[in-house]
Amino acid sequence: MEQTRERKLNPIIEKLARLQQLDSEIFKHQCIAQEKPQQLAFKQAEIAQWQASLNEFAAKNKEYRKKTDMLELDLQERQEKINKLNLQLNTLKSNKDYQTMKHEIEAIEADNSIIEDSILKSMADMDAQNKKIESARTKLAELEKDLCELKTQVDAELKIVESHIAQLNAQRAEMIRDVEPEALATYERILNNKGDKIAIIQVNDESCGACYMNMTTQELNTLMKNKELVLCKSCSRILYI
Repeated sequence: MEQTRERKLNPIIEKLARLQQLDSEIFKHQCIAQEKPQQLAFKQAEIAQWQASLNEFAAKNKEYRKKTDMLELDLQERQEKINKLNLQLNTLKSNKDYQTMKHEIEAIEADNSIIEDSILKSMADMDAQNKKIESARTKLAELEKDLCELKTQVDAELKIVESHIAQLNAQRAEMIRDVEPEALATYERILNNKGDKIAIIQVNDESCGACYMNMTTQELNTLMKNKELVLCKSCSRILYI
């Protein structure tokens, strides 16, 4: 096999192999160009998650505020009732009526104590929620700043990559002028159908270097002759030795 590898390549294969090298470089830079905007998308998704959390914290805080307001209003109304009952106490002549009203006032005061505890708890919940809101706002500000800086960086890097791709495509346009149309059409058809953008591959130990399918003796003999393109029967790539 070492002797066969030293054989001079078919000129068509030689041109396609050089073209493959260039296309691999173009594909690499195209992948980089596609990855750059994804960095922004990831950062934007993170910002969206924090914004959703902030909205959730704010909505919860609004519930606590509403609950606190209702409890405070209820407490105020009960206290006003106590005040009225206290005024009425002085007008009562019967001890029984006096004691009955006194018990009523004490019952309301006991309820008020429970309401006051609920108000304190609700206010504590509001404070905790406010801390979450402040933390989320701080995080959002940091992320938005990071996004702005990242966008500037990505835009600059994209310009470099896209400029390089344009240069490589210009080289490619020159290179394909010297490639036989039929061979080029076969090569590009295979190239466009392969996710890894590998259309031509060297045979390694009598098997396809891409899919490792073993070559038949007839296929190897045809390859040795260097007179026509031989495609792998498994992955359809152009083979050479």
